Amino acid sequence: MHIVRILMEEETNNFEQNTSNNEFKKKSFAIILSATILVAIGIVGFLFAQQNYLDSTDTLGKELGENLRSGNSSQLVTLGVELETSMSDDVNAKALGKIYQATGFMYQGGPQQQQAVSLLKDVVTNTEVRLPIRVLAINAIINIYQFSAQDPVLFDLIFEDAPFAELYNGSDKELALRKLAEYSRELFPTTFANFRISIWYGAQVLNSNDLSEKEKNAHLNTISDLVNESNRLFANELEVSYALGFSSMSFYQNKAFNLFPLAVSNRVLAEEVDNAFNQAFAAYDQYHENEPILDSILPYTYLYHAIFLHILFPDGEKGSIITRDINALARIVAENKELHKTNFLTYLHKLHVGLESPYLVDGVRNLGESYSDFEEFLVENGLNFN
Repeated sequence: MHIVRILMEEETNNFEQNTSNNEFKKKSFAIILSATILVAIGIVGFLFAQQNYLDSTDTLGKELGENLRSGNSSQLVTLGVELETSMSDDVNAKALGKIYQATGFMYQGGPQQQQAVSLLKDVVTNTEVRLPIRVLAINAIINIYQFSAQDPVLFDLIFEDAPFAELYNGSDKELALRKLAEYSRELFPTTFANFRISIWYGAQVLNSNDLSEKEKNAHLNTISDLVNESNRLFANELEVSYALGFSSMSFYQNKAFNLFPLAVSNRVLAEEVDNAFNQAFAAYDQYHENEPILDSILPYTYLYHAIFLHILFPDGEKGSIITRDINALARIVAENKELHKTNFLTYLHKLHVGLESPYLVDGVRNLGESYSDFEEFLVENGLNFN
C-alpha cells in the first residue's frame, strides 16, 4: 500500500517561513464570539490539506477524501481505524488515522466526542509525530469543544493534565482556549489558530469597558496582524487542500468574523466584512456540486451575513441583500429539513433556550423585528425569540 507520501522539505520550509457605543459593541461582537462553531469549521480544511500524506492513487486515501468531502462521520471513523491499524510501522500515518476517527466522532456527539479528545491528546503528546500533524490535533481539540456547544465535561478532559493543564488558571475558560491556540501557533502557524486567537482579542475590545485606549489599539493591531498573516498562510494551505471549496468557504467566513471588530472600530470599511462573506458564497457556487458537505455550512453563511449587515449598515442600505439572505436561508432549510435538523436548526434551538450568548439572541431577535420574513422562518421552526 503506497499510503504515505512524505513532504518533509515543504513542511520545513513552511515552518521556517511562518515561525459606536459600548452596548452596541457588546451585542454585536458577542455574535462572533458565540459563533465559533463556524470558526471551528476551518480545521477540516486543514485536515484535507494533511491528506497529502496519503498517496492520491491509494484506495484508502481516495475513500478518506470522498468521505471528508461528503461529511460521512461513520465512514471516517471506520477508515480512520483502518489507517491506524494497517500502518503500525508509520507513526505519522497512525496519528492521521486517529485524527480522522476523531473528526467522525465529533459529529456523533456525546461520549464519542470525549473519545475524540482522548485520541487527539494521544497524537499531541507523541513527540515522534511531525509538528504539522500534532498541531492539527490541537486545533481539532479546540474545534470539538466549540462544536459541542462548549461542553464542560470536554473542557475538563482537555485541561485535566499535561500538556494543557498549565494553560488554565481555574476560572477563565476563554483565556485557556486562547492560550491553547497560541500553543498550536507556536508549534506551527495555521489560519485556524490565528482566527481563534483573534476572536479573543476582539471580544476584549468590544466587551470590556476597562481597556485603556492604548490597550484597545494594541488589541486591534493584534487582530489586524493575525488576519494579515492568515491571508498569507491560506495561500499555502490552499495549495495542498483536497477540498478547495471547503477550505475557501470556511476561510472567508472566518475572515469575515475577524474583520468584524475592526469594522465596528472603524479600522476597516464595513464593506470588507461584506466582501469576505461574498467570497464564501462564491466558493460555494463554484464547488458545492463536488463537495456536498458545503450544503451543511451554507445556512450559517446566510444567517451571519444577514446579522452582520444589519448591524454594520443600520441605515438599511443593505436591506435588499439581507432580504435575499433570509429568503435563501428559509428555502434551503425547507428543501432539506433532515440535513439541517441535526446541525443548523439544533444550533438555533440552543440559542433559543439560552445555551449561547444572550447578545447573539439579541442579534437574532433584532433581525426578526426588522424583517418579518425572518420572524416567520423562526416561528415555522418552533422558535420565538421575542
